Amino acid sequence: MILKYNYEQHLTITKEEIHNFLTTCYGEDEHTIEYHLRGFSSPNQVCAFTTKLEGHMVGSAFGWKMKFHPYCTYISIAAAPGHDIEMSDSLLHMIQASPAIEYPLQTTIWESSTNLCHTLEKHNFNIVRRTNITNLDLSKIPPIDEVIHTYNLTSYTNGIRSLQEIKPDEELKAQLIHLARETYENTHTINPLGVHDLAVWDKLVFGEDTILEASYVVINNGEVLAYALIHESEDSDQLELGWRGTKSISSVQLIQLLTSYQIHYAKQLGYKYVQAEIDDTDPYSMVMLDYFPFAPSPTLITYQLTER
Repeated sequence: MILKYNYEQHLTITKEEIHNFLTTCYGEDEHTIEYHLRGFSSPNQVCAFTTKLEGHMVGSAFGWKMKFHPYCTYISIAAAPGHDIEMSDSLLHMIQASPAIEYPLQTTIWESSTNLCHTLEKHNFNIVRRTNITNLDLSKIPPIDEVIHTYNLTSYTNGIRSLQEIKPDEELKAQLIHLARETYENTHTINPLGVHDLAVWDKLVFGEDTILEASYVVINNGEVLAYALIHESEDSDQLELGWRGTKSISSVQLIQLLTSYQIHYAKQLGYKYVQAEIDDTDPYSMVMLDYFPFAPSPTLITYQLTER
């Protein structure tokens, strides 16, 4: 039996309708649902399609741009169970045929989405990043002294300051903001940064959800050598490890030191876990896996297609 799908452009559906459809596709996978809704709601949306069968939605696709990373078009494709192989291929063709699309195209999906992975790879998308969102059980981590001894970091401990302490110092604050921006640029070369305004980066580093008293820097002779941010979480029993980096890749072991201080802070306040988003393109987050026993977790894969 040949199914007759009805493809529509220029969406007339509501956010509630698309959310209900995505829930039938992904259940409780809020990460994937939010990714699709980002494309649906984006003010910089460049294309949108739905597919219906006998009046019921069985597929959707969006393309959109982002100010923070303006040099690619983000895409998302969703298909109802039982329709994913045919829908993914057809919707991807429609996205690529849209006159508003600019290359490269980029999307992020779970590694377990095997049919969509296969479709993307068939269309010559390449894997550019793997990401693990993983938790660290704070009852299973080594004490700070062990980290200091392992990496011979005693000489740096007197130079540790919190962001709360350095915030009044405009020179140190400026050094930190520059270092955070440069680190982000260097770890996102495959999809370059578009926002370079230091005032914007000031708000990102010293944001409302940044815990200033537990986000740390290492200072030596008036120079910021390393930093590590930590943030509030929606889960009451955990905190979220944020951006981190060092002025020189040769001193990346300072990340272990600052992370240990953050873990100590979290334990003192009764938190059970810290969560980290670890990209394999980011040596400053990957280095944490070398020392701390993060739990195994599913992998998000970022695919990119540089040209048609």
